[in-house]
Amino acid sequence: MKRVHIILIILQFLLVSHTNAQLLEDAKALYIKGDYVKSFELANKRLKIKPKDASASLLVGLNAYHLGDFKTAEKTLQFAAEKSLPEAFYYLGQIQYKGYRFAESADNLSKYIAHSKADSTMKIKAEHLLPLSQAGTRLIKGVENVQIIDSMVVDKKNFLRHYRLSRESGEVRSTEGFTSVYQNQRNDKMYFSMKTKKNGVDLFTRSRLMDAWGDTVALSETINTKANENFPFVLSDGVTLYYSSDGEGTMGGSDIFVTRYNLANDTYLSPENIGMPFNSIFNDYLLVIDEQNSIGWFASDRHQPKDKVVIYVFIPNETKKIVENVTAQKLIQLASIRSIRDTWIKGENYTSYFNKIGKSEADSVRRLENVSTFRWVLNDTTIYHSLGQFKSEDAKNCYFEYLKTNDLLRMLCKQLDQLRSEYSTSTKEHRVELSPAILATEKQVEQLFQKQKDLELKSRRLELK
Repeated sequence: MKRVHIILIILQFLLVSHTNAQLLEDAKALYIKGDYVKSFELANKRLKIKPKDASASLLVGLNAYHLGDFKTAEKTLQFAAEKSLPEAFYYLGQIQYKGYRFAESADNLSKYIAHSKADSTMKIKAEHLLPLSQAGTRLIKGVENVQIIDSMVVDKKNFLRHYRLSRESGEVRSTEGFTSVYQNQRNDKMYFSMKTKKNGVDLFTRSRLMDAWGDTVALSETINTKANENFPFVLSDGVTLYYSSDGEGTMGGSDIFVTRYNLANDTYLSPENIGMPFNSIFNDYLLVIDEQNSIGWFASDRHQPKDKVVIYVFIPNETKKIVENVTAQKLIQLASIRSIRDTWIKGENYTSYFNKIGKSEADSVRRLENVSTFRWVLNDTTIYHSLGQFKSEDAKNCYFEYLKTNDLLRMLCKQLDQLRSEYSTSTKEHRVELSPAILATEKQVEQLFQKQKDLELKSRRLELK
């Protein structure tokens, strides 16, 4: 009898072990199919049973990454990376790059590239991202302390019409194929971008001779590379040239560069990336400075839909001022322009600048979330229009968690709608298979709704306190 009891215990143990192992296999299969919600649920269940399971940690992290929950993803991927699972290094590098933690990103991407079990396709992607992270590592050390006084989201195809240069600073206008031309204040010199058969988009110039324009001349190979060079602008000194390029030295997409013309030998100096906050991990375009009014503009598609760009209006510094003596998190916030109000000097009066661009201060404290204006209702009498208005850092961090939860909730609701739609048109047998997934997703949605509500209330309580 005792022997039978022992055998039953062993069989039960083997059955539980098999069931637990099957959780991970099922989670892997769902991940490959792209069902990140159900895969996350099963992998997380396995991880709770066996907290030191590196494969389960990896799978939880990968699903969380695809669902946009980067905090959970990084936590679990770190454990998987400690066990030297290659995919963990790759996705950690991606998360840290998106979070402007470039040195950490470069380190993990390098580890992935050097890993003997790295996937060949993902290795190519890592090798492409690594130099961008390395550029970001260098550039974030020199973030410029610049005051940004306004921002506006506009249509990408005609964004130049929103640049309001004084006559003394020349004229910029759009040309065919998302290119532009700059004509100086004396109307005797123009710089423009144009598509070519050799290099894609290159920069050219023409000079007015008497009453006619001279020949088109390509700028030197110091500027025109095999990449795309676009959106030229020249200061009134006639030698300082700003333009955008998606070639070497960028930290993602197109960045804005500056160079100077050397009159002595008729060449341009080696171009320099002007750095953050003007440049980002997205595409950054035409920078223009109206020296007459001490106002500048630059455009970017950071956090924007495909057909939109955001234009920032700033006060140019006479000499470059570097952000100093701030925390790493604050540096990232300034580098990525989390809030234009954060760039203002306390007690400074910006009325004259707002008058120059035809805006009020209230218009210029907007927080852009996708294409909508930032608006946070604190109470019946107070509405915030910028993250910089938060007095409590804890309240602001709580609000960031609220935004993350909101993003995840939208994804889950979409997933739930798809499951319900599939259920309504399925056979009886398939409905039986779908029911557990629908119930589990409904439970997650319910929990996230409550979490979102709690975070919203907590953020308000912290701020009011």
